[in-house]
Amino acid sequence: MAGKKKSTTSDSNVDDTTITKKKVVRRKKGEIGLYETIKKKTNIDKVLDKWIQEYESDAEQAVWNLLVLIFDCAGAVTTITFKQFKDYPINKAAKIVCDQEDSVQFPLSSKRSKNFLENFNEFWLQIIIKNQESILFDGYLLNMLVLWLIETAQGKRRGLRYASTLAAIQITTSMIEIAINLRNQLNAVSRQLGAETSSTNRHKQLKENQTNIRKKLKVLDDFIMEFFKNLFHTRFKDSLPEIRSMCLVPLPLWILRYSFKLLNNECLKYFGWALNDFATEPRLAAVRGLSILFADGDNANKFDYFSQRFKHRIIEIAFSDKIPAITVEGIHLVSTMSPYDFLDEPDVLKVCKLYQIDHPDISKAAGSLIFNKFLSGVQEKIDSVISAKKKKSDEEKSSSQILHLRENQLNILLEFLEKTAHSDIPYYLVLALWETKAKDLFVDWSFWVDYLESIESKNISDKQLGIIINFLNSSIRIATGDKYRLFGSSKPTNNLIATTTDVASTQANTQQAPPTPKKKGKPGRKTGRKPASSKKSDDESDSENEEEITEDQQPQQQIDPEELLDEEVCNQVTTNFLNILPELITQYRADSVISQGLIEIAKYFVLDCYVTLRAQSKYTELLEAICSIFLTQPRIELINVISETLDHLINNGKTPSQLETASKNALHSLHNELVDTLRLAKIRPPQSSQIIPSTDDQNQQEDQIFQVIVTLRKLDSLGKRFYFSDEKYASLIHSFTGGDIHGIEVETQDDSDNIIMHSLSITSQLLIWSFFRAIPEKSYHINPTDLDVIQSFYLFVSRSISHLKNSNITHTLKHFIYTTLVDTRSIFSPVLSLTNLNNYNIGLPIEKLLAKTIEDLIKTENEYSIKLLKVEYLKTQQSNLEKKKIAIENRSKRLTALKTKKSDTGAAVTTDDDTTAAPTTNSERDDTDTDGNIIEHQILESDIEMVNSFVFDNKYSKRMEELAITICNSIRFSFTSEILLRTLLEQIAISSSKPCTDLIREFIKEKPQSNPKVELDIFCEVIANFHKICISEEISTNKELQHHMFSRFRSLCQYLINDYIKNENTLKDSIEHFLNFALKNPTVDKMDEFLEIIQFLCSKLSEKSSIEILKKRIVFPNDYIHIEIIKNIYDTIEFQTISNMDIETGSSKKNMKKQQLKFSRKPTTKKRRRPSKNVSSEEEEDEEEEDEEEEDNIQNSEEENKNITTNDEQEEEEEILQDDIDPDLQQQSESSEYSSDYETKETSKKKLKQINN
Repeated sequence: MAGKKKSTTSDSNVDDTTITKKKVVRRKKGEIGLYETIKKKTNIDKVLDKWIQEYESDAEQAVWNLLVLIFDCAGAVTTITFKQFKDYPINKAAKIVCDQEDSVQFPLSSKRSKNFLENFNEFWLQIIIKNQESILFDGYLLNMLVLWLIETAQGKRRGLRYASTLAAIQITTSMIEIAINLRNQLNAVSRQLGAETSSTNRHKQLKENQTNIRKKLKVLDDFIMEFFKNLFHTRFKDSLPEIRSMCLVPLPLWILRYSFKLLNNECLKYFGWALNDFATEPRLAAVRGLSILFADGDNANKFDYFSQRFKHRIIEIAFSDKIPAITVEGIHLVSTMSPYDFLDEPDVLKVCKLYQIDHPDISKAAGSLIFNKFLSGVQEKIDSVISAKKKKSDEEKSSSQILHLRENQLNILLEFLEKTAHSDIPYYLVLALWETKAKDLFVDWSFWVDYLESIESKNISDKQLGIIINFLNSSIRIATGDKYRLFGSSKPTNNLIATTTDVASTQANTQQAPPTPKKKGKPGRKTGRKPASSKKSDDESDSENEEEITEDQQPQQQIDPEELLDEEVCNQVTTNFLNILPELITQYRADSVISQGLIEIAKYFVLDCYVTLRAQSKYTELLEAICSIFLTQPRIELINVISETLDHLINNGKTPSQLETASKNALHSLHNELVDTLRLAKIRPPQSSQIIPSTDDQNQQEDQIFQVIVTLRKLDSLGKRFYFSDEKYASLIHSFTGGDIHGIEVETQDDSDNIIMHSLSITSQLLIWSFFRAIPEKSYHINPTDLDVIQSFYLFVSRSISHLKNSNITHTLKHFIYTTLVDTRSIFSPVLSLTNLNNYNIGLPIEKLLAKTIEDLIKTENEYSIKLLKVEYLKTQQSNLEKKKIAIENRSKRLTALKTKKSDTGAAVTTDDDTTAAPTTNSERDDTDTDGNIIEHQILESDIEMVNSFVFDNKYSKRMEELAITICNSIRFSFTSEILLRTLLEQIAISSSKPCTDLIREFIKEKPQSNPKVELDIFCEVIANFHKICISEEISTNKELQHHMFSRFRSLCQYLINDYIKNENTLKDSIEHFLNFALKNPTVDKMDEFLEIIQFLCSKLSEKSSIEILKKRIVFPNDYIHIEIIKNIYDTIEFQTISNMDIETGSSKKNMKKQQLKFSRKPTTKKRRRPSKNVSSEEEEDEEEEDEEEEDNIQNSEEENKNITTNDEQEEEEEILQDDIDPDLQQQSESSEYSSDYETKETSKKKLKQINN
């Protein structure tokens, strides 16, 4: 099929430049234009050969075809004919195409054809290169292309600018390549010419060649600079970011390839422009281009001026650009510039600290910068030593050199880490450097072993040693694949509400492990040897009486392959460190930080290596060293780490039989010592106030109490991972649940609370362990005849209830007891069919107590939440005021400087009137600012103490998350009434804990309310309670804060309507309830804001509900304070009635336009005349009436001017409205002199009521 090409027809008068629509360009049959050819997958060489033949026969026709190709690729609506191309001047002919209106879409930007853009670029690139020996320098082709592209690149249409610029880029690239080749030829000819004598024919031939080459070079140089001067210079400032970035992409390559012409400040300034570009693409292209330029070390000295001028902007982009990709490229640019000392050392160090940023790409880029800045030199020496190994005799010498160089690298990292904010957390630095050659240092286990063996000879402090151990620990963790999930792009953890039903089901299908009361924790470490449970403590029991379950009976849990540990790395770590680790732990047992880092290494040991290497004694030494530290160290983090390590070393699923005896003996010995410590603990009873104990006695008393608390904490940590089935142990722990020590009261409340919390936690764990250990016939049901479990459960519940009933209980203890009680109670819930506890008929009358506890806990947390909201809002308000003050000061400084400059130069001469008037104006402005800001300054002064004294609670978010989960479980298992949902729903607008609000939203979605009465009560209580919060004294002292809280109120209502309310009558009944409340309580504070919330609720009513509310309309007296808002509320309800009526019945567009015409204009109410101060003055009343009449006339004239439309639109609107208005109503409106839209609405509403009745 022949391609059709469109062109404009030209009149007999050639000067006529009127633009006509495209018409088909007449082509021969079977002939296809360049646009249709290139658009498809084709051979560009054949297309060029055909075009060259056409050029040789008719050059003008061929160039015109090239221009038509650009016009078609640009999507031009009109083009020029061949006659216009020949006869018109270039600027006049180009104007026909350039003056077209802009369009976003054009063919070259289409993504449908994959090869179109590639063919277009290849065509323009090869059309110059292929003709360099033939028609390129004929004086016509390049001239026409350069001149036309410069003209078309200035067009209004973005497609035309894009296509012209892209073609110019390819032509420039080709010309630069040809110029480079010609310059090489010129150098060769010049060398040959110097070797020849001047009288030979060869000398003449070489001289002619030199002259021709210089002419060609001059032509190319002139055209290249012409492009830069007249095309690229303007396109670098194009309004489209893609065109600006497109010009920047090839520029660094041009500069490097043609440096003697383009490597100057005139070309480099375009990168400076783009560094400050607001769009992403130009900034990204500029940073990448500069990285290419600075990577070329030969021309580094030529960038000195540019780097000095823009170095601060480069550091700013690398440190704080809002686009992560640009920040990454900026860090790479800093890394490239750093060796040449273009940047200041403090700025480079500031960028290096970005390895701590919560973004993987930024962290890795910063790690690459750190390696290039500090470690690359030493790494090159190590590589040279490794490559120089030739003989075996040189291995010892080279290995010692490598160890020395590795130590230098470690010292450099240690010195760098001490300069950062988190010097004691090297994990982030190791992770950032992991993909560089620094990884060789981290995984060189022989170096680490040699370094630790000779650690005493190193001149390092204990703090530095702790950081070095953490380096090693982080390296092992990352190498084995047990990475922390630090970045937002990592796989998210499951935040679903953990229920005991799901946990029990999971345990029934995997291994025996109890669910722990804690809901949150670090993600479990998973290996190929042991499947992990869904809870925090995923452990197995060491009970000797437990029946073994074969692997066939245990369904294997699906494990994410990314979370499996690398067995090979674990074997290497075990083989290298199992001999020295016990000695190091024993040596540094007094330092908790160092010993914790060393003990964590043992978590990655493969126990089979002990048997393979016949090092069972080392296993025993390791357990003894760890247990000795566990008995002596009180640090919480160390206790948890030791418990996890013992879980891996003792409670492993594949512990060799040769190590079982040693592991069990070590565990039982450790447990017995801790129990003996509790049993032998003694404190003296509290004495009367008259007897003052000595200092030694008081210190001894505190030490005993602290020892008991630490011992309970250790047993609590062990109890989450091991099961100790001893009745005497359970009774001993229960004796501490009262908060005393063997019946003797503890004087300090905090100590008593710690004893209660740890002892109750241990008791709860024993109950959970007992539940999953009482397994008759391998069935995961509790034995109905096991009364010990029931007795322990009742003792635990009774003790918890007694504490909750205590009026002096602290908030922390109440929170812990409530969460622990609900978690433990949920196991014995009849709701769980898996437990088979319907045989027990366990009933606990604790619903009211739990409800009261929840209300107390939520009340305390709400007080903190409201304070936190207020403090954050006040800080924002204060910062805004400071910014305004700074802006005012800067403005006054600029005005003062301007006046000073004018007075010095005598540019402005002021008159006497001006000089006297100016101070008066300034003083008046200052007075008004002072008067207007008095209240603001007073508010800030009254609240600034609260802002400064406010202490941020780091545990608030976690505490609220635990509380939300527990309340949800209480409602799910029917421990408390569903009415307590209101406490959760209020948190959506109050709590600043995002995990808490996400859990609540998820629970509401999973458990919709089935009882309409309960749903209505909850909805009304939430609205009423939040209104009380908004008008409370804590909020009402700041009006702006109160307005902010009412905006949160609206958001809460929106959520309740969309996601909570399921019954269609709930919203209607609640609105009626609140309207009755407003009628009875008109003087409630902020009633107007509350009624606006009700009006917002009314906008969500359905048609049926709206009609029912109108039928039972509540009558408000005319003197009601907020009667205007009440009218607006009922107007909203009536509008919902009419708008929903047409939509639900499938109305036509004409009916939709009716309601838009009826309700788009706001009602105009008559202004009330203000009462005159002097009522007896009739002249003032007449003047006021005249003024009001004038204002009404002005307002009516303005409304008439605003509502002017065309005659057709007016007739259409009148026709539509005429169809809907009743004839009686029309006569009434025509007879009324003061009829208005508002009155027409009223009558139409009455008619609607009559229809409904």
